[in-house]
This record gives sequence, C-alpha cells and structure tokens, in this order.
Amino acid sequence: MCLILGMPALMLLCIVMLNVAPKPLYRAFEFLGDHSLELYLVHEFIFWSIKIGFESVNPYCLLVLGFVLSCVAAYCSKLVTNKIM
Repeated sequence: MCLILGMPALMLLCIVMLNVAPKPLYRAFEFLGDHSLELYLVHEFIFWSIKIGFESVNPYCLLVLGFVLSCVAAYCSKLVTNKIM
C-alpha cells in the first residue's frame, strides 16, 4: 500500500528536481539515466568483488570506488553495445 502511494510522489519529486537542478547535476542525472541498464547489470558484481577483496578498507571508500568503477564499466559497456548495434 505504501508503494502505491509513494511511487507517484517519488516520480513528482524527481520531475521537480530535474527542473531545478543545475546544469552539471542535470548532466549527471542524464548519464545515469542513459546508462541505467548497464549500471544495473554490472554494479552488483563490482560491489561484491570489492567488498570481498578489500575487507579491511573503510566501507565508505569502497562505496565510492564501487560507484566510480560501476560508472566506468557501464560507459564502456554502452560504447561496445553501440558499436555492435
């Protein structure tokens, strides 16, 4: 029930945020939206690999590293997919 009520509110919030977002933030949202399928496909593998490989490192640093690596992998995957298509 909460999901039914919360989803339209979340969508309206996203629309409002995109209308008032500064240009660099809008471009970041645009990148994430354009590469969302690739991010979905690679982020889980990257985050678990980093978590297992670097257990003693600060978890916030690992989160930032995982996010950056996921974005780079998604961008490369999108380039390869576009070349094939």
